Parts: sequence; C-alpha cells; structure tokens
Amino acid sequence: MTTIQEENAILGARIKVIGIGGGGTNAINSMIKEQKCPGVEFYAMNTDAQHLAKSNVEEQNRILIATNNGKRLGLGAGSRPEVGRKAAEESREEIARALEGADMVYIAGGMGGGTGTGVAPVVAGIAKEMGILTVAVVTMPYGWEGKRRWNYAVEGRRGLLQNAHTVITVRNDSLTKALEAQGLEIGLEDAFKRVDSVLSDGVTGVVGIIKEDGVMNLDYADVETVMTHEGPSLMGIGYAEGPNRVEEATFAAIHNPLLERDIRGATGVILSVSGKNVQYHELLQAGRIVASFVDPDATLITGASNNPEAKDGELRITIVATGFPEDVIDEEYPGFLDGGMQQVGGMQQMGGMQQMGGMQHGKVEAPISAYTESVNAPKGPSSVDDFRNRLNEMKKFQGGSRPSWMQNK
Repeated sequence: MTTIQEENAILGARIKVIGIGGGGTNAINSMIKEQKCPGVEFYAMNTDAQHLAKSNVEEQNRILIATNNGKRLGLGAGSRPEVGRKAAEESREEIARALEGADMVYIAGGMGGGTGTGVAPVVAGIAKEMGILTVAVVTMPYGWEGKRRWNYAVEGRRGLLQNAHTVITVRNDSLTKALEAQGLEIGLEDAFKRVDSVLSDGVTGVVGIIKEDGVMNLDYADVETVMTHEGPSLMGIGYAEGPNRVEEATFAAIHNPLLERDIRGATGVILSVSGKNVQYHELLQAGRIVASFVDPDATLITGASNNPEAKDGELRITIVATGFPEDVIDEEYPGFLDGGMQQVGGMQQMGGMQQMGGMQHGKVEAPISAYTESVNAPKGPSSVDDFRNRLNEMKKFQGGSRPSWMQNK
C-alpha cells in the first residue's frame, strides 16, 4: 500500500482523480503542484506518450492508451474522437486495473479533442460498471475553435451523461467573457491555464468537502447520496468578507458567471460552509438561502468546517447541485464570439468579481437578473437586498401559504 492508500484505509473513502487527454492531464498537474487535493490518488491517461511523460503523476499511475492494436502506440488520437474511443476500448483491462479499489472516481478532461472526447466516456462507463461513484468535470471548447470541434464536444459530453453519475460542465467562452467583464486582457497561453484551473477547482471543490475536518461533517456517504441523482450538474464557489459575507458568498456561488444557470430545478444539493471561525447562525442562514431556490422535496445536505488556513474574515460557500430534469448547457454552437461585455446564459456579467484559483468568486453588485426562467420554479432574487428581504419573510413564515415570491410564476 502507498501512504495515500493507507490514509484512505483509515479515513474512509478512496478517491481517484483521472486526468484524461491534454486538458485533463494539465489540470491534475496543477492540482499536484499546488497540493490542492491531499489524500487522493492521481492518474493520467493519454494516447500521446510524449505529453504523458511530462505529467506530474507518479510513473506507475501514467496509463498510455494504445490505438489500432498498438500500431499507433503513443502517437495521439489526431483530434479524432473515434480513434480515442477505439483506443480506450482496446485498453479496458488497463483502465479497470487503474480504477480498482476506488470508492469515487473524478474524471477531468476537455471535450472536443480526440483523447478527452473519445476516452472519457469509456472510462466513466467502466468505472460505473465496477460500482464506483463516477463524477466528470469537463470543459467545452471556445467558439473560435470551430464548429466541428464543438460538435465533437457535444457528442463526448452526451456520452458522459449516459455513463457517469454526475457531469459538471464549464464552457470556455463563459470564462473568457467573465474575465473580459472585469476589464482583464489575457493571452492565449494564460487563457488555457485558467481553463486548467477551472477543471482543478471543479474537482477540489467536492473533494475538499469530503476531506476537510468539519464542525458539521459531510462524509463520502453524504456526497454519494446527492451525486447519484444522475444527470447534468452545477458547482459554484463564492467567497466574501464583512458583515454580509454569508449572503454575498452564497449569492456568488449560486450565480457564478461560469455557469449557464442557477440551481433551480436541482433534486440534490450539497452546501458546504468553510472559514476560520464559522458561526452556527451563518450555516443556518446559508441553508435558508439555498433552500429558497430549490424544490421543497430536494435532498439538501449541509456541512461546515473551520479551516485554519483560510483568510481572516473570509467565508467560502461551495454548492453542488445535481439531478436537473433538463440539460443545463446550451448545446448550440456559439460561433466565433466577439469580445467585450457579453451575456452568459441570459444574464449580464457581475461586477466586483475577483479571480481566485481560476474560478470566478467574490462580491456581487446588484441588480442582477436571473439566469433562466422556469415555469415550475420561483424567480431568483434580483440582488443581495432582495435576499435579505426574502430571509426576513421566511423567518416570519409559520405555516399556511408560502411567501409570495415562492409561488410558481
């Protein structure tokens, strides 16, 4: 047993993070370098031997996926998903050996290329067949990468939705537009690094919930309960400081500009509150806000942890929402988007946002419109002040009819 395996045997769930293709491998390289996920096992899978050799993953955990019965061994998939898919099918035994013993598998990768698009759905299917809780965190390509690559990405993501328990998706264009809205000009290399960081945050956001020592613990079984609400999922992280930090951090997590919509319609939600000195009333307040967005019958699991390494006075809210009845990502090709202030999912970009760990977090300035309209869900609050008014209304609510804003529109 390795040291990490021994720790997992004592602490519980054994979690493996699998980076697939160039994008996935870059993401886990970042996690390893920054030590973002202590207590998990990292694996890299690629059809490109040269890229695989540069991975920060331990050599025994680097899995080279062969193509054409070994005739193209290590030469890559040539941006053709069917080549990656065939390679993965031919490498099922090697993949299964890498997954063996895991309770939970995280798959990180970029959709649109040959390896990530072709291999990831196969790996997810094998993991699910082995009875492993399988979560995929993937990115969709930039519009300027072309319609063919976008269509490949759509098909790859559909394959993941069929094979994984939960799929969290981020569109690269949403990241770029969020940065442009802040007046940030970034180069091509930096843009892709930020995408890698988003994949990294998508993994560490949930792994951290399980691994952190909590005042009110969320363990693997809690996460499994929500993650088995199969289908498309969303994850948001919000940070805030000051007297209104709960409302502002929760609002930022729910209305994250990298997401296509908010959490309305989810059947399972994980809420994690973390900081140096989390108060009970703050956990209660965050729970009330999140509950106001979801169906009363939704599974809502809440946890809190005191993190001694957190910034003084800063509160972190992590929300994972699963089991949406419809897709949360628009599959239509976005085209070659121009720059400047854009709308993401029907919502103007938020002001006052700060870049933290590659994902957009921070204080939100009102007014902000809801991402989407839903026939069977209440409209989301339009500002932090609206949040406070709704909370006051809920506190006074002792039964009878629901508050007016919770009525179906």
